Amino acid sequence: DALRATGRPIVYSINPNSFHAPAGDKYNWGEVADLWRTTEDLLDIWQNGNTNSYPMGVGNVLDVTAPLAAQSGPGHWNDPDMLVVGRPGLSLTESRSHFALWSLLSAPLMAGNDIRTMSADVSAILRNPRLLAVNQDPRGAGGRRVRDDGSTEVFAKPLSDGSVAVGLFNRGGGTATITTTAAQVGLSGSSFTLTDLWTGGTSSTSGQISANVPAHGVAVFKVTGGSPLAATTSRL
Repeated sequence: DALRATGRPIVYSINPNSFHAPAGDKYNWGEVADLWRTTEDLLDIWQNGNTNSYPMGVGNVLDVTAPLAAQSGPGHWNDPDMLVVGRPGLSLTESRSHFALWSLLSAPLMAGNDIRTMSADVSAILRNPRLLAVNQDPRGAGGRRVRDDGSTEVFAKPLSDGSVAVGLFNRGGGTATITTTAAQVGLSGSSFTLTDLWTGGTSSTSGQISANVPAHGVAVFKVTGGSPLAATTSRL
């Protein structure tokens, strides 16, 4: 209330991760702040075997934050902590996945590496214009996990122009072919354009979305064409 009373545009970010609501209770942090941390601190590790234990890696924070997608939107954002892209604990593939997933989640993107000394490869991740556009899409929808097959997952984030950003995520230790469909990510129709958000390359499909994804990697596409499925619009 005091911040609002100043009459100045102030982004209010809070870190409530030490507050644990009673069982069955839910606290709407959007009534208090513009963005709020969803977990304990994120470190530059890929995964801690204990899902909710400190220290938390990229996979741990993703698992806590993904179910909260419905809380994200303009003026109220889930904050899964600042990026650890380019920090020594992550491989380049893992850094790419981390950035792509945070972009799909509509997470605030704050670089947590030393930008003065980062490599060209790390700079290219942080400056990817297509993923930044997905993250900054005016609709502000949080990307949802629409399929979880254990070692592979599918994420979908509806965009303001009617298209959908799709992430094919491979948690496993070897390359995997991950396949989904336009219908599964919320689009009806028979003709779609896929834009690879890493390379900018385009291709056409009648509905299948598939990629060979390296271990700990994410293939990301913008799917354009068709129209939103009424039955899944509220879900996505």
